[in-house]
Amino acid sequence: MRRKKQSKKEKKRLAENTTQLKKRLVIMSNELGSATLIYQNLSEDRTKLDTDNILTFGDATYNGKNCYCWSVAKRHFITLAPTRSGKGAFLIVPNLLRLQAPSIVIDPKGENAWLTEEYRREILGHKTIILDPWGEVNRRYAKIAEEKNDVDAGGWHKEIATFNPLSILDPASDHYADDVAYIADALIINEGKDPHWDNSARELISGLIAYCVESFGEAASLPMVRLLLSKPLEEIAGIAVDAQKFGPESVAARKLGRFVVDSKEVGSIVSTALTQTAFLDSKKLAANMQQTSFSFDDLVNPKSRATIYLVLPVDKLYTYGRWLRLMVSLAIRSVARSVEPFQGPVMFYLDEFGTIGRLSAVAQAFGLMAGLNMTMWAFVQDLNQLKRDYPDDWETFIANSQAITAFNVMDQTTTEYLSRMMGKRTVERITQQTADERRGDSGFFGLGAKKPDPEYSQISDQIFGRDLFTPDEIRTSKRIFLISRQGNSILDPRPYFNDVTLSLRAAENPFFEHSEQMLAALENAKFDICKRTINTLQKAQKYADDMEFEHSFDAKSGYSWTACGEAGNSHKAEDFISAMQQAAYTTHYDCVYLIEKSYGG
Repeated sequence: MRRKKQSKKEKKRLAENTTQLKKRLVIMSNELGSATLIYQNLSEDRTKLDTDNILTFGDATYNGKNCYCWSVAKRHFITLAPTRSGKGAFLIVPNLLRLQAPSIVIDPKGENAWLTEEYRREILGHKTIILDPWGEVNRRYAKIAEEKNDVDAGGWHKEIATFNPLSILDPASDHYADDVAYIADALIINEGKDPHWDNSARELISGLIAYCVESFGEAASLPMVRLLLSKPLEEIAGIAVDAQKFGPESVAARKLGRFVVDSKEVGSIVSTALTQTAFLDSKKLAANMQQTSFSFDDLVNPKSRATIYLVLPVDKLYTYGRWLRLMVSLAIRSVARSVEPFQGPVMFYLDEFGTIGRLSAVAQAFGLMAGLNMTMWAFVQDLNQLKRDYPDDWETFIANSQAITAFNVMDQTTTEYLSRMMGKRTVERITQQTADERRGDSGFFGLGAKKPDPEYSQISDQIFGRDLFTPDEIRTSKRIFLISRQGNSILDPRPYFNDVTLSLRAAENPFFEHSEQMLAALENAKFDICKRTINTLQKAQKYADDMEFEHSFDAKSGYSWTACGEAGNSHKAEDFISAMQQAAYTTHYDCVYLIEKSYGG
């Protein structure tokens, strides 16, 4: 049987249908790109998260519902955002007011310490330490808040800690030589093309540190090292000779052996060391480094938690960045060497990370220490800072991060990189051309123009791959882009002062005024928290009385129960006690804290 010959019209229709089918298959298979957005939690196993151990990044609006986008603090994080873009209000302060993990915080203005220290100390039970050589917290915040609220001068001042880095050194320890080198590495940065001078300066500083410790014991300090380094070359050579009296096992003797002769090379090495340790000439910093009032081992104390704030004035970040490098290095050292289980991971909030130069300890932490119960969160202004300080391994930071957040970025390098990371999606574009839109060949000066067909209409359908977000869309957006191992999200910034719960937990910011609507919401929230607390505790007391539990009440610690009576009730009693303590924990402590903060106790 002969097949009926198809007409041109039928062939055209068949070809069009075949083309449409192919396009549908391309779209369904995401052949040209499969990037999309997710609006869910970022836990790897997607199970219910413990709210005490999550980081929050912002709000994700999807199908008319608001939900937090969060992540468990198991790996490291990077945030890309320029200065004065709201990193503190959007990310650092909210998480310090939620996350109970031990923390160390680089705090350039002292704002994080002022807003969160009291809550973490009084409510979360942390040992809080503010290391603030220039007194920024009290000068910028406490003093102004006291004047604003008519409080006696000094009434709201924070206690400022001191720390002598050489206090960690013990010549009898197996780690002594390593610790000396660790401190010297944080002080001396490789700056020139020839590493010889920087490496030699590091050796000289190591030797002088060891000499001070082995000669003066607990009185040794970095300002003392600086004083010895500032002496004439012949006196430095004399110190190197004197160090040999400690014997061949002495770190000081070994490190200073090459400096016993006054030479031109030694002069250049001393000059390099003097330049790189010039920050130690600051009187305020020197005074803060004479004695020690805490230990970085507090971060890994199995019986408690600690939060350490490293405060440095913004105008001194570049000049005194080596001090921050040293403090962060010593904190990493304590966590990395801890062998006892502790309540971790320790969070490192590394604000203005791009201003402190290359820090080997942080690079190692990102690459090797994910299993050592520490989480790094590095805040840089753009990728160029990361590339400058870590030219060979900057992508290692990204590869070992659980998530990257970015907002308000403007530079081309960062926006293009983020656009490529988020990938492409397959899109379809349908266009229709009518007679009015059709253009014929008008010929020379309009001669020979074709008359349009009034019934002409053509629909074209194109399938192509498109960036999920183009560089210019990233640059102009006011939202937070989040790139994680689970997918991409775009979030609405949620500053702490727009959240009722966090506003109640934070100390009063003397530079910020809430709206009348927010103030009313805060008062209603206080009343609701206190009412729920009373109901919870009354229920607990009634149950305890019925079960004949011994119980007591304390304004600071709340109810405590002890099971007694019949043995058969003990298991049920213990379950009840555990449940009630968990239920009453947040509401009760928040209630007591709010009453004291609002009404003076």
